[in-house]
Amino acid sequence: MAALKSYFPQIFRKITAKTFWRMFIILIVASILLFQLGKFGQNLYQTYQRAQTKQAEKQNLEAQIARWQQVAAKRPDFRDAYFELAVLTYRLNRLSEAKYYLNKTLTLDPNFEPARELEKVIRDK
Repeated sequence: MAALKSYFPQIFRKITAKTFWRMFIILIVASILLFQLGKFGQNLYQTYQRAQTKQAEKQNLEAQIARWQQVAAKRPDFRDAYFELAVLTYRLNRLSEAKYYLNKTLTLDPNFEPARELEKVIRDK
């Protein structure tokens, strides 16, 4: 038996209460920091996705504007083309263009009620 004890050294490391509490506090602080870092990453990703969605929506609106401009060029007396252009440019917050297309719409049909409603909305902005 004595021979076996010599192969296994007896190293007893004691962790004092003071050391234990220091390590425990460090562990808690590290856990909180990791949790906050995870939340920050999640918020950053959500913001990125919202920006991507907005960009895609803007590109879609731009494509629709291009199509309606082609229609208006082919048929300059088509009231609905100018009204759609007014709505689309308003959605992109291009108020001067929206007013221009709205005036063209109302020139073609002064009694067009949806155009009158949009005119009130634009005027209030």
